[in-house]
Amino acid sequence: MDTKEILQKGSVFLRDCFRDAIDQHYEEEIALAVAHQKEKDVCCAIAAFLEMKTPENEIMRLLSKFYGVDSIAEAMELVTTVKVTNQNNALKDYLSELGMSRVEIANYLREHRVRTQLQADSKLQNMALDKLKAYFDKH
Repeated sequence: MDTKEILQKGSVFLRDCFRDAIDQHYEEEIALAVAHQKEKDVCCAIAAFLEMKTPENEIMRLLSKFYGVDSIAEAMELVTTVKVTNQNNALKDYLSELGMSRVEIANYLREHRVRTQLQADSKLQNMALDKLKAYFDKH
């Protein structure tokens, strides 16, 4: 084997390795995107169930049946996340209606640790917005 053949085989080997690495990277990115989309779909379904006032035990059953969420802890975490997000967004809208600017709203949410408190206290997740604001103003 002469030098030219060695270089050709080496370049073919490197090209194949490079292609394999790129293919593997794309496969991982696709799997990650599919997982993120599934989580978004599950959260949208939970939001719809909550909007329809579906009992939580029924939400758990539906998540298991249609989305393969068999872990009760995972389902509860997803439901809590959606409730927190919905209440946080509703509070933002409410504060905006009261005349606060985006910057004032962001500062209010940060200063009162709204998301953290919503996650920690399930009573706050279902509280009326005027009462919720009064609660945060007080604490």
